[in-house]
Parts: sequence; C-alpha cells; structure tokens
Amino acid sequence: MMKKHIFVIAVVMLLGNVVAAFDYEAYSADEIYSQIERKEQRADYKEVRDSAEFFVAHFPLDERIDAVRLKLVSAYIDSRRFKLAATYIEQLRNSVLLKKTYHEDLSFYEIKLYVTKSKHWMAELFKMKQVYRNHGEIEKAVQQFETFATLYPRSQYLEPLREMLADTRFALANHELGIALHYAQKGNLDAASQRLDRYYAGYADIDTPLLEKVLSYLEG
Repeated sequence: MMKKHIFVIAVVMLLGNVVAAFDYEAYSADEIYSQIERKEQRADYKEVRDSAEFFVAHFPLDERIDAVRLKLVSAYIDSRRFKLAATYIEQLRNSVLLKKTYHEDLSFYEIKLYVTKSKHWMAELFKMKQVYRNHGEIEKAVQQFETFATLYPRSQYLEPLREMLADTRFALANHELGIALHYAQKGNLDAASQRLDRYYAGYADIDTPLLEKVLSYLEG
C-alpha cells in the first residue's frame, strides 16, 4: 500500500512539473527569449514554436519582437508546419507587424520554405537518394532566389541560398531529363526534344548521366 501511495505521489509531482514547464505566464520576456534561444540550439522546433507564439502574443512591444517573429517563421518551417509558415510570411509582409528592414530575412525564409516543402520527410530522414518530390516548389524557390539576388545583391544570405539550391537545381535537371528520356523511350521524339530544350535553357551547366541517355535516343 505504501509503495502505491509513493507511486501516485511521484506521478502527481511529475505531472505538476510538466504543467509548470508550460506555464509561460510565470516567465518574463527575457526568460522566454532565453528559452527560445536554448530550444533553438537543441533543434527542438516544436518547443521553439510554442515559446515564440507566446512571446509574440504577450510581448508585442518588446524590442526583440521582430527577431522572435522571424524565429517563429523558421520554427514553423523546421517543424514542417508549412501552411502556418506560408500564412504567417504573407501576414508579416503585408502588414506593419514586421519592420521593412527585416523583409530581406523574411524573403530568405520564404525560399527556405519552398525548398524544405519540396523534400520528402522520410527520404530526408533516412538519407535516401531521391529526396525531392515536389518539383513545383523547387521551381518557385529558384525563381524567388533570382528575385532575391536582384533585390539584395550584397545579402549575407546569398551564399547559404546558393548552397541550399545547388541540390535542388540538380534535381530539376534530372527531372527534365527523366521526362525527356521517358518520351524518347516511348518514341515521342518531339516531346523529348522539348524537354531537352528546357534542360539546356535552365540547367546546361549541370552534368548528369541522364543527358547521354537522352541524346543516344535523339541522335541515334
């Protein structure tokens, strides 16, 4: 009986600690901000999201509010809450909630959203060969990057974005050539040539083995 009571007390204490951990009302803006930064370091994106949402709702006049709003956008993306990320990005861009000086950062996160959204989470988790599944989102990312590079030619984000998009361009090149090869194997050489032209127009700098296979049909 004594052991049962001890077990019940332990469970109650544990639940109390869990509730207390989420009792953000007990913390100041400084403490919540420190929590956000610690959770970011642990890559605990769901917890970052919860803390940042609380900060935004309760400390809208804090001098760090813009930084927290951007952290919230990033947390939405990293926790794969893509609809929330897209909606919040649109809200921030078309309102006075975020200072104009932070729109460069916001554009960076929008491109990151497209790239992350294009990846299959299981393929990424298990490091499978075919990571990208939504080529439409990749194309949006590439187009947005071109606009970004024009608007912010000296941005600190240019090199990270180039690295981020390097793999996506390779995926798009293979996508175009893969479709071209499919048409060529079916005997539809006109359609294959059109896809090959799309490859040359956008990805001629990317070397991929599929190109030789496609050409072997069209030139053979």
